[in-house]
This record gives sequence, C-alpha cells and structure tokens, in this order.
Amino acid sequence: MTKYNADKLFEPIEITLGGKEYVIKEIGQTVFDQVQAIAKDEEMSGSAAVYAQLGLLLDETVEVLNKIDVRRAGATLKYLVELITKQLGGESGNE
Repeated sequence: MTKYNADKLFEPIEITLGGKEYVIKEIGQTVFDQVQAIAKDEEMSGSAAVYAQLGLLLDETVEVLNKIDVRRAGATLKYLVELITKQLGGESGNE
C-alpha cells in the first residue's frame, strides 16, 4: 500500500529578523492571495509593498517591521518568495 503524508512535506520556515524569531508553519490561501495581490498592486510599490508582504507572511505588524532596515526586509522577502515558489513547484526546499 502506498502512503502519501503531505503533512510531512515541508518543515516550518524559521526567520530571524530585527532580533526577533519568526516561524512560518503554514501559509493559507488567504495570506497567499493577499501577498500576491500586493505584488500586483501598482499603487503599492517599493518598501511599502515589501513591509506589507513580509507582515502577512511573518504575522507581524507593519509598524514593527518598519523599524527594520529595508535591505534586510527586502532580502528576507526575496528569500521567502523564492523558497515558497520552489516549494510550490514540488521541491521541499529543506535541503
């Protein structure tokens, strides 16, 4: 009998940013859709979009994240987007 346990495919994503530890265990459809909508929103661009997307993924307020250097915030968002995209393509990304 073949068993497929999707619950064990992806480990939580641990991020340290601004001296705080964040753990992304699950990314639901609502968060995913909101992150994508911000990325496509022409009125929200630059650092505002970075902090808004990061806030959704890390479940943190934009006010807290605004205190973090935009380069760190941008690099963290880029890392998360690349990892999530890779995982959506079927790779665990845990290697």
